[in-house]
Amino acid sequence: MNAVWLENRMRSAVRQVLKTYAIGEIDDDDDTLTFGVAKGKRKYQVTVDRGWRRPPTCTCPDMTRVGNSQRQGYCKHAIAVLLGSDDHRHQLLDLLL
Repeated sequence: MNAVWLENRMRSAVRQVLKTYAIGEIDDDDDTLTFGVAKGKRKYQVTVDRGWRRPPTCTCPDMTRVGNSQRQGYCKHAIAVLLGSDDHRHQLLDLLL
């Protein structure tokens, strides 16, 4: 994974998503936790696996591109959700390693 790409992705998560998007829990079950991430007409869902068996997913177009690439990185929405969650912040380790 490219270090510049990762730095830009993390910066976007903090500067754009955490500061300007509304993030809230919308679904909770035994295995996953789903968050709504919205700004105006942009509305996405980020799903986090509680057991850390699978990486987070997001319904945004970027996650589809990133997830299907060899980088296997997270979109800025998934990063922002993980950064904002004390219980799931540790899952960012997969992105950093």
